[in-house]
Amino acid sequence: MAKSMKQSLFSKTAIIINTCTRDNLLQEIKVDHRLQCSMTCSQDTDCRRYLYCESDLSCKTYLDGTDCILPDNSRRCSCYKKVICNLLNFWLSLVMLK
Repeated sequence: MAKSMKQSLFSKTAIIINTCTRDNLLQEIKVDHRLQCSMTCSQDTDCRRYLYCESDLSCKTYLDGTDCILPDNSRRCSCYKKVICNLLNFWLSLVMLK
């Protein structure tokens, strides 16, 4: 049976430089492109954000949080959080505007 493809919306967030990291890491994988990281987080209902590092093609997914914490700024990384919204309410608000 084919796995259903679903894609979530993500917004870019900040990377905080700090040596104290307390995060809820779900998984760390190697990817070829940032979109694979996005798809991985989209497919996991527990994933709320991900960190993609271009320098080593790593993808880390996290249980919660908004920003990503790294010990230094040398890895060319980007942090993204999942945008959670209720599509039904969104469509209803559009209908109400008419």
